[in-house]
Amino acid sequence: MCRSQVTYSWTYQGIRFDDFRLSLPMTDYYTAKSIPRGTVTLNSYEKYIDDDAACVTQLAAAFSDIASDLKISDMPSFVLSFIQAITYKTDLESVGFVEYPKFPIETLVDGHGDCEDAVGLYVSLMRALGYKEQ
Repeated sequence: MCRSQVTYSWTYQGIRFDDFRLSLPMTDYYTAKSIPRGTVTLNSYEKYIDDDAACVTQLAAAFSDIASDLKISDMPSFVLSFIQAITYKTDLESVGFVEYPKFPIETLVDGHGDCEDAVGLYVSLMRALGYKEQ
């Protein structure tokens, strides 16, 4: 399976995470890219949340390990610090469409996304970590 090594850097409560690497499956990326987006509505964003995706479960497991090692008790804030370090880029800039929701694998491999992409990745990660909506 072809994989892409992606490196991320971010800071959480004064702790710098440099050279955090993920090996992401490119077949999953290309599959996600090939899915037609159709008409985007407020309700259609739910289908881009994917807490079972290999990239999400891999990242959630890594975050759990880091949190355990460093005694991080506020997982939602820790995950959010990672999400906020992803480069913001509008859909028009990145894919040439006014509205183009991304699956988590796309946001992670591309290394950028807009607000909806960040939220989709965040919700996917939080669900994979066992947090549920109330």
